[in-house]
Amino acid sequence: MPEKTSTARPGRKPSAGKAGAEGGATLADLAAVRSELARLADPERAVFLQRFFKTGPGEYAEGDRFLGIRVPQLRALAREARGLSTEAALELLRSPWHEERLFALILLVQQHRKA
Repeated sequence: MPEKTSTARPGRKPSAGKAGAEGGATLADLAAVRSELARLADPERAVFLQRFFKTGPGEYAEGDRFLGIRVPQLRALAREARGLSTEAALELLRSPWHEERLFALILLVQQHRKA
């Protein structure tokens, strides 16, 4: 079977908007969102982010943990998950992972933009 080719730039994973839920379906459950975030995780980028955000002892972001997901990927995923409940978003806000918390904030802003 031939290998799947990607249109993503070298060193980057496809954005959630292009490689997310099939057929344009929305991600409306927390488990599906967390699964997609885990799929998008980039361990090498996570290591860089931990240094960039000063997560060492006594530093301003001490203990913060990163998955290594870029903000455009989180925005695209938030568009797909617009139907996620407020309760699920609030649960993500309590996550130890920086990107899950940021995703929740992006999602809440998108959901309440026209409120």
